[in-house]
Amino acid sequence: MKVAMVLGASLGMLPWNYFYLDELMKNGCEVTVISWNREGIGNEGIDKRIVLKEYTERIDNSIHKIRKIGPFRRFRKYAAAILKENDFDLVIISTLQISMLFYDLLRHKYRRKYIYDVRDPWIEGKKYIQRISNQIVKNSVITFISSEAYKRWLPKDSRIVVTHNVRFQDKSDYECAEKTAESDVIRIVFWGITREIETNIRFIKLIANDERFKLDYYGVLLEEAKAVFKFCEDNHINNVEYKGEFPPNGRMKIAKNTDLIHDIYTSRREDFDTRMFNKYYDGVVFEIPQITYSSGFVGQCVEKYGVGLSISLQDGDADRIYQYYQNLDREQFHINCQLEQKRIAQEMQFAKKKLNEVIRDLQ
Repeated sequence: MKVAMVLGASLGMLPWNYFYLDELMKNGCEVTVISWNREGIGNEGIDKRIVLKEYTERIDNSIHKIRKIGPFRRFRKYAAAILKENDFDLVIISTLQISMLFYDLLRHKYRRKYIYDVRDPWIEGKKYIQRISNQIVKNSVITFISSEAYKRWLPKDSRIVVTHNVRFQDKSDYECAEKTAESDVIRIVFWGITREIETNIRFIKLIANDERFKLDYYGVLLEEAKAVFKFCEDNHINNVEYKGEFPPNGRMKIAKNTDLIHDIYTSRREDFDTRMFNKYYDGVVFEIPQITYSSGFVGQCVEKYGVGLSISLQDGDADRIYQYYQNLDREQFHINCQLEQKRIAQEMQFAKKKLNEVIRDLQ
C-alpha cells in the first residue's frame, strides 16, 4: 500500500505525525513524506524506510501574508507534481491551510482516499473558508482532530475522531520528571518555538524582576522572537533568560528543572481558542503543573482536570501563580495527572483502531 503524507513543516517539527507513521509501518505500508522544511529544522531519527521529499524554501513567519503567497504557491507546485505523478492508495494531509492548496486533488483524484488531519483550524471567521473546510471533511475517508473543541466549527460527522499530540510509547522522553534540585525560586519554563511576542511580553511584565520567579525559554529562536529578549534587555529585566535549543528527546532534562510550565497562548481568533497545545500533554505526562490562558480550551481543561492554573494576564496574576504553587496538593495533583493520562490514552487507542480500519479497507 502506497501512502503519502503532505506536511506544511518539517517532519522533525511535527512529532504528532508518529500517530500515523507507527501504524503505517506496522502494516507494511510504503510511505512517502512530502514536507516543507521552512524553518531549516533537522529530521534526525526518522525511520530509514520512509521516503522523504522535502521542499526547503525558507520563510519568515513575521512577514505579511501577501508576501507568503509566492512560497506557498511554489510548495504547492512541488508537492502537487508528486501527487499527480504517483497513484497513492492513501494521502494524509495536515491542517486546513495546507489542505486548501490541494483542494482540487482532494476533491477529484483522491476523493475518499485521504485522511484530513486538523491540528491548526485557521478559520478566521471567513464563511468561504468554513465551506471549504466542510467539503474537505465530507470528501475525506476520515478526519482526525487534535482537540475536542474543534467540533464547535466542524460539520457534524461520525467520521470525525479525536486524537492527541502525545506519543506515550516514548518512555525515554515521557515519564514523571523527578526534580534534580529544589529551589526557593519558582522556575517557570517555556519550551518550543516562541511565536506570540505580545503575549510573552505581557506575561513577562507580570513577573519582571519578581524574586519569587525565574522564567527560562528553550527552543528554536526565530528572528521575530528576539524582540522578547530585547524587551527584557531594554527594561533591565534579569529573571528572564533564553537558554538555547534542545534535541527532540531533551525535554526530560529540561522538565527536571521546571516547577511550572509556561503554556500561555492568546488570540482573538475563536478557532485558535479551541486548540490543544503540545505542552498540555507534557505537563500531564511529566506531572508538572502548567500555567495557561483562561479564555482558551486548554485553560478550561487544566481547571476541569486539575492539572494547572489558568490566568487572564492581569495585575495580580503573579500573586495567584505564587499562591497556587505554594498551596498545591501534590498527592491530589499526581492522581489528577494519572486520571488524565488514562483518559487521553483511551481516546488514542480508539483513534488508532479507526486508523487501522481505514488502512485495512484501502489495502
